[in-house]
Amino acid sequence: MQNQGMNIQIKLYAYLNKYDTRLTEEKIAIEKAIRELHFSSEHVNNKKIILKLLSFLSYTDDVVEKDIIRNALEVVLLFTSDDI
Repeated sequence: MQNQGMNIQIKLYAYLNKYDTRLTEEKIAIEKAIRELHFSSEHVNNKKIILKLLSFLSYTDDVVEKDIIRNALEVVLLFTSDDI
């Protein structure tokens, strides 16, 4: 299961790196979410990354930062398979 978390991260980073500087801020937001999950010894998966980004969204009042976090959420959602 831990291997799946690493696989998700690799795919996300590959996608973000493909766009060079256009998604730099979003990459930073996603990396921050992943880092916080690792520091709290939580398993990293898309659901946890999404929840962490949503918590970031709820704690900021900065309109630009909210926009960056929303874009980061969209990127993570691109890599989230449907559980149906």
